[in-house]
Amino acid sequence: MIEFHADDYGISIPSGDRILRCYEEGVLNGISLMPNGESLKECMKRYFEAVEKRKKKCLLSVHINLYNGYALTERKEVPHLTDGDDLFTVTFGKLLFWSCCPVLHGIIKKEIKNELRSQIGACLPYFKKTGQKLRIDGHCHFTMTPIVYDALQEVIREDGLSVEYIRFPVEDVKLYRKMRPQMEEFLPVNRLKAGILHMLAKRNLKKWKTGNLRKKKYAGVMLSGRMTLKNVTAILSYIEENEKERDWEIAFHPGAIYEEEDRHLLTAKGDVDFITSRWREKEAEALIALRKRGYGS
Repeated sequence: MIEFHADDYGISIPSGDRILRCYEEGVLNGISLMPNGESLKECMKRYFEAVEKRKKKCLLSVHINLYNGYALTERKEVPHLTDGDDLFTVTFGKLLFWSCCPVLHGIIKKEIKNELRSQIGACLPYFKKTGQKLRIDGHCHFTMTPIVYDALQEVIREDGLSVEYIRFPVEDVKLYRKMRPQMEEFLPVNRLKAGILHMLAKRNLKKWKTGNLRKKKYAGVMLSGRMTLKNVTAILSYIEENEKERDWEIAFHPGAIYEEEDRHLLTAKGDVDFITSRWREKEAEALIALRKRGYGS
């Protein structure tokens, strides 16, 4: 199965509606719930209405978020993760540092576990309503940093959670070597991100000891923010040529925020340009165009 997946569902109602349109009119069949999204409750109401209308399964994932917005845990339980207003102050660099710092490692990991429990708990009712097993990924792939991944594994084990899938963003190098001439708009920074995440994901896969996970191949880092119709068509052509490897997750970000009244929801500076980018319109257009070409039917 090819999963056409959209991240960041629940930040705002207009953003959520843009994602839902890709499900209603396109090939989208998976979404990640932003646990601390201001509009998650209303967005999920609209999600269930859309699924009832279209009658096609749309997989859910918990989009662990330690970067943007407010923590769901009281500040006294996560003092190193938030500021005085309960807004996250975590960065990828901080998490890597804490992963290697013996003095702070145990303290920070405990705080992360507190927040992970709050975020997973906020989404569990939606999984129970659909009967789906728990699936997990991470905003900005923070779940792949050693300290967050280890905290997540401990929470899953200690709380007896049944997890079907965790996103391990390991890109297929052969894909990009072979299909590069058919692709466009590569961002140099994505090459660096893909390399770092590849190493971290490999490390985390070796440490996985809790139950069985569904393994999927993944595309979404190298073309993050640029999953245009041309690029995803090249990926699909590659998949079709490799019939033995057809269980894929292709990540999109069609849920843009363009409304001025919702800009305050983007509290992390690094998220502003990414989530307000007009390239997100192109990603939404790609998901809709693919259905017209016969995919996802």
